[in-house]
Amino acid sequence: MTERVDDSDWGSDNVIATGESSHRQTRAQPTKTMTSNNAFAAICCLASSNKWCWDLYCTTCGHSDFRNAFFQISLGRHPSREDWKPKTRGRRIDAEQLRDSSTLHRVLAEAVLSTIAAECRFPDYLGYLGLGLFYTTTCELQEPLLTNSWGGQLLELIPPESLSAHLLADRLSQTATRLTWEDLNTIESDIGCN
Repeated sequence: MTERVDDSDWGSDNVIATGESSHRQTRAQPTKTMTSNNAFAAICCLASSNKWCWDLYCTTCGHSDFRNAFFQISLGRHPSREDWKPKTRGRRIDAEQLRDSSTLHRVLAEAVLSTIAAECRFPDYLGYLGLGLFYTTTCELQEPLLTNSWGGQLLELIPPESLSAHLLADRLSQTATRLTWEDLNTIESDIGCN
């Protein structure tokens, strides 16, 4: 499937959420995580250090930093590259634009969760995963890349006999079920008790 996304109304400046009060925005400076090839791991690092909103139902910003970053990933971009433009100029990224992105789905599935967990605040990084699961629901129903990749990786982060371990084992063993953002509540409880 070829994805075509129009980003013609993006400005020429490369921008990120820097946490600075200045309105001048610049391209992301490479960090330890950004030197990896996975754009999702890189935005998780940015989100953690800049305290991006990850509230799925936020009525203030609508987790716009993530929606914009996911849009950039869907275009095949990485935060450390020159073509990264995660801020829109008067344009709101619609969830439907992201839900059909096989590129975003694949990039998220390739993320190494132990690296994200080590470099990002708990439980925030689970919220980042939840947004990823939410925005790739359509693709995940067609092909369970995140269930298969993240399910096994999450199993390594939780106690073996926990409720979430049983939940994940069930998700991985049944082809009809998928990992969902709602599952992360149980996983958060078990990681927090670990």
